[in-house]
Amino acid sequence: MAAEILSKPQHSKTTPVVINGTEVDVTERELTFERIVELADLGATGDVEYSVKYSRGPHDNQTGILRPGQSVKVKKGMRFVVKATVRS
Repeated sequence: MAAEILSKPQHSKTTPVVINGTEVDVTERELTFERIVELADLGATGDVEYSVKYSRGPHDNQTGILRPGQSVKVKKGMRFVVKATVRS
């Protein structure tokens, strides 16, 4: 029976989150600042600085701001707001 379990195809569990008002299914248990910016797909070009805020997060970290290189554990229904600012 153990061989049977191992031979079954692995299914990636997805978690729905909302990024800038759009629902996105993610397979990661933790999302990095960089991955969230990528998923937001703002299409900004040039010398751009991004900001990422989140809410409805896990009990121990419900709201916050992510900086480059940081990550946060994902929870169903979590919301992210990503903004791009062009540096002048």
